[in-house]
Amino acid sequence: FVDVATLPAERPSNVTGIGSFAPGAGPVVAANGTFYLGNKEGQLMSFQADGTRGWTQSITPGFSIVASPVIGSDGAIYVVGTRTVKNSQVSPPLIRYDSSLYKFTAAGQLAWQTRFPNGFDGPSVSAPPNIWKLPGDSDVVMVPAEFPNRLTGGYDINLVAFSSTGEVLDNITVKTMVQQVTGSS
Repeated sequence: FVDVATLPAERPSNVTGIGSFAPGAGPVVAANGTFYLGNKEGQLMSFQADGTRGWTQSITPGFSIVASPVIGSDGAIYVVGTRTVKNSQVSPPLIRYDSSLYKFTAAGQLAWQTRFPNGFDGPSVSAPPNIWKLPGDSDVVMVPAEFPNRLTGGYDINLVAFSSTGEVLDNITVKTMVQQVTGSS
């Protein structure tokens, strides 16, 4: 996000019925002024530069978009969908996370969907994807993901790399976090 000094709108208007949004899940703007926004109800929406609604597409039912999308060099829009599933039939309840990366064309068609690699309890993804452009090559979509670590009781922060065709290129742990409680009298 960046602050840009602009003139006040001549005819400001409110856009209603666009859902609810996670903190920090703001719009991204394409070179032609079209902007894209994802909501917690799992919808990716496009708007023209003047605010006129374009297309709306839903991701997998039950999944939410909790981070900003990103636009690839070919104009494709990448967005992460995530959900938390809680099994309360056991004690303590088991919690499992599911996350997928979606690629949409600028016209709003779903190009592909790829699930994140799974650990024991699945990945939780709340950070936006990022595009790495390699000279003479296609885009690489990089997404940080948090994997619960049953062995340590903490979690691993992984960086997952996807090709522009949806293949997982790599999944590497960059940090392991273990909560520690200390105290004294």
